[in-house]
Amino acid sequence: DYTQNTEEDFLHYQIYRKKYGEEDYTCIQESTETSFVDELEDTKSVYYYKIRAYDIYGNYSESNIEANHASFIDDIAPVAMLPETIDGMEGEGITFDGVLSTDNIRIGRYEWDFGDGTTAVGVRPEHVYEEEGNYTVSLTVSDAAGNKDTATTTVSVGNKTKNGTIKLQVTNKSGVGIPGAYVYVKTGDGDNDFKKLNCDSRGYVDIVGEAGYYEISAFAGGYLPGDSHFQLYANEKMPCNITLDRGELVTGTMTSKRLSIEEMIAKGVNLSDPGNYHTYEFQITLRFAESPYAIPIATTAVMDGKCPVEVKPELKPVMEVIHKTYPEAGKGNIGFGSVIFAVKPGDGSAREQAASCQKVLGGWANIANEYATKRYRSNLINWGMLPFILDGDDKQLPFKNLDYLFFPDIKKAVEEKADHIKAYAVGESEMREFELSLGELTDEERQIILKGCLINYNRVS
Repeated sequence: DYTQNTEEDFLHYQIYRKKYGEEDYTCIQESTETSFVDELEDTKSVYYYKIRAYDIYGNYSESNIEANHASFIDDIAPVAMLPETIDGMEGEGITFDGVLSTDNIRIGRYEWDFGDGTTAVGVRPEHVYEEEGNYTVSLTVSDAAGNKDTATTTVSVGNKTKNGTIKLQVTNKSGVGIPGAYVYVKTGDGDNDFKKLNCDSRGYVDIVGEAGYYEISAFAGGYLPGDSHFQLYANEKMPCNITLDRGELVTGTMTSKRLSIEEMIAKGVNLSDPGNYHTYEFQITLRFAESPYAIPIATTAVMDGKCPVEVKPELKPVMEVIHKTYPEAGKGNIGFGSVIFAVKPGDGSAREQAASCQKVLGGWANIANEYATKRYRSNLINWGMLPFILDGDDKQLPFKNLDYLFFPDIKKAVEEKADHIKAYAVGESEMREFELSLGELTDEERQIILKGCLINYNRVS
């Protein structure tokens, strides 16, 4: 703040600033106001300020110099972190862990509501549920500035006479617990029959279930997946361990080379456009850890010349339904991939990576009412994925999550520029037909899809 100038020929103020260690001042504001707020990210350095008052003739008077540093205003809320689900046993203490919650400075308070009328304060409180059932637990974290965030989870409390507890710790090779490791407990024969849990900040997680034999796998960022089998007995608590090796599921390298004029001509680059003079060739190599995912099992079987039904039994009833209408399907003329549906995909900062990530995980197509950006749709095509369009109400879809979809003669439809694509949602005893389209595709885009991706399309034999 500074004093108002009352001269009749007063024009304006100029505010100057320099940082400690700098030689010259910089004009940062020109105004007739008598106050100014300087917003700075650096709260540790000292800044020097001076003001000049100018008249209409260009004359000015200069103030004294004032030194100060920026006051820090923390308006960033912390992030409360809880696993999706937590297992527990009636009458036994469950340790709740808020350590994985984060803040830009420091979390000052952890407040818990255990969903049974009781509460607690602390980073790792213990609570006992007297009755079996499901409880909704919330954690609210706050920092010194009063910023808050809340996370919730469901606690499944088991019956002690019917269930037992596996107290699992996921560790690295040194025996140190891995915080927040993902744990998957197989609960059936299907790919989606599993229970997902998370380890606490010390790598521990309780798994409660009926007596029996359990397949359990674990995974954490920077580690390869690990699994094991455990026998669980009713009314018993047994300690178990899964050790993970360091490594990455997918690693890759990329090399680039600037093309010569001769190479550009050979590849059909339009040299009449000056923007094409700097053309590069990129080679991307991806390496996958052995059998990291269950998703591409059927595709791998097809590539190896094996029957996918033999390696993935859940496909048998699906193929039986398909064979009622298309008896020749599957005899060396079928492939398997995943597809996502979204009303309007393609917006946001991750759109460039989305298509490549889907492709790496077995993605073959997107289905959408419309695409938010041309760029996202182009990325789908460049990665060899089908950009399907579905007309109609997104609240009344002809398929549901985890359905198998069958696209007969899809390669032919792309080659012959079909306006409408026939598709089926495969049910337990019959197929439900619906219609899609691919929108406007250039001949080049169709060839990219048929070749599998842009890299294959541009490959020189």
